[in-house]
Amino acid sequence: MHGELSPFDPQLRSPIRTMLKTCFARAMLYGELCSGPFDLSIKDLSLLANMTIPAVRTSLSKEGFRLDGRDIGQRPDHGDSATLASDDAHIWLSRRRGFIPNRKIPEADHQSLQVQEVLTNTDLAFDKVMLRLMQITGVKQTTLVDVTGMSIEWVSALVKGDYVACDAEALCAIARVFDAKEANFTPLALRHLLSHSDRFGFLLKKTRENKSKPRIQ
Repeated sequence: MHGELSPFDPQLRSPIRTMLKTCFARAMLYGELCSGPFDLSIKDLSLLANMTIPAVRTSLSKEGFRLDGRDIGQRPDHGDSATLASDDAHIWLSRRRGFIPNRKIPEADHQSLQVQEVLTNTDLAFDKVMLRLMQITGVKQTTLVDVTGMSIEWVSALVKGDYVACDAEALCAIARVFDAKEANFTPLALRHLLSHSDRFGFLLKKTRENKSKPRIQ
């Protein structure tokens, strides 16, 4: 605009462009792209380690790291052609003071993120949602029977995506055992069940009969 170069123009070393390239290099390093992790160029390493390209090249040479390809370009500090294997990049970067590694997500937080991802995936049918949640959390059908107080037939049908009587209290209990937000799981399950309301009356009666039966210890 007005003859000025864009901050994303390769000719400029703008802070915005540098920040985006650093984020992309970090995503490549940690395999956060769809088919990663990837080998990193000298330029990528310089961004992550907060070092100049010549300093990176010198350090790699002194420490005996092997680069793939030739580092060629219009300027001596181009740094885009030669690459370092991903595993070696992790080792080299771990020795650099200027490199800040990604914070490791605790296992519990990671599981919670996986559960949330499943619940927000609108392409999954309800039976696939149940299957994935049980795989992620390790919850078995017998556990769902215990926490809901429903029959094994009710739980089994729900897991398969079949039509069972709506029981909001039981669905909330399932949400809690999956460590999912009730506001996310319960409406999802209710929408699935109520979409087949023509069978609701019969199934509700059958479920109540099952709940009234004494449970065998």
